[in-house]
Amino acid sequence: MAASFSGKYAARDQALFVLGCFSGFRISELLSLTVGDVVEHGRIVKTVSVRRSNMKGSRGGRSISLNPKAKKALEPWLAQLGDVLSSFPLFPSRKGDKSISRAQAHRIIAEAAAVNELGGKVSTHSMPRSASSPSRTIFYRKP
Repeated sequence: MAASFSGKYAARDQALFVLGCFSGFRISELLSLTVGDVVEHGRIVKTVSVRRSNMKGSRGGRSISLNPKAKKALEPWLAQLGDVLSSFPLFPSRKGDKSISRAQAHRIIAEAAAVNELGGKVSTHSMPRSASSPSRTIFYRKP
């Protein structure tokens, strides 16, 4: 899967894809994350929380335990980001001051699926579904 991502933002794109697949967060929730949400005292946290203001509906915020595969995918991206403010977007656009758009996130996911010849419905909604039911595979390898 790592070969699916290339260029300057390969580590960012891989971190987005893996964190999305293993967290169950909606794409808007993922894009709302900041570096401070996943790093405390120079270390990656064990639990990632999304604030209520970034959640769909009126329910409170949500926290998830960070999957080891997601943590491993975040490490190279955070190393590449270097020393940034905790309020810096975790998945910044090329402009750097804002997160990537939902459309860009979709392009990242669709490209990774195409390069790896993954079938199934590929969208930003595929990631939460794949996290919600490990026994159900949303992405599958085409024969």
